[in-house]
Amino acid sequence: AATVSSGGAVYIKDHVIQVKFTSSATTYQTASTSYHSTGQFIQITPSSTSSKILLHYSSSCYNNTAAGFVISTIYKNITSSTNGATAITGGTDLSNRGSTGYGLAYHYSETGSQIVPLTSQFLDSPNSTSQQTYVLAFKAINAGTSYWNSNNSLGTFTAMEIGG
Repeated sequence: AATVSSGGAVYIKDHVIQVKFTSSATTYQTASTSYHSTGQFIQITPSSTSSKILLHYSSSCYNNTAAGFVISTIYKNITSSTNGATAITGGTDLSNRGSTGYGLAYHYSETGSQIVPLTSQFLDSPNSTSQQTYVLAFKAINAGTSYWNSNNSLGTFTAMEIGG
């Protein structure tokens, strides 16, 4: 059954209620083993506490050193700036892999400078009607420098509220 709010918004369980999208062709780099912002973030306010937020991202990435990794994840509600190349503080790493984990997606560069697409999806259950801020983040592990949106390729980030 559909619900219509006093403002005219239609709410249907298990259907897309709203979509937010951002894209960027700005290249960022880090040699840090701590997550840094890609500069791409989405703010979305769920219409119900039972709603889910389906997140999807894609970017071309690489690590410039043999045996290096580029690792990506999504953070929610960080306390640091969302500006690109800013170290992430606070918030929740949605991969739940911890500081030494391999995030939601990663690439191991066996020979160095291999540009690959990194893409992943995550279904979040914020259990809130407060605004949620989702930030794409990346880091390097083992050696070298990791690049996000390499060669100014277009990276995308989408959030869809699914009625619960």
